[in-house]
Amino acid sequence: MFADIPLKTPVVDPVVQSLTLTDVVVEATVTALLLALALQAHKRFGTVDPDEIASLTG
Repeated sequence: MFADIPLKTPVVDPVVQSLTLTDVVVEATVTALLLALALQAHKRFGTVDPDEIASLTG
């Protein structure tokens, strides 16, 4: 894989970089989904407090 690079040359593993970028994208997606759920709960129940929502659905 690194046959054309001289010995002792520092290299970066692209797999680690791509996994880190993927992790950032997944975290942003999960955060956006949770925010959307919180907004929908606030629209429907008027609160995002889990204790109050549980008592409303009773």
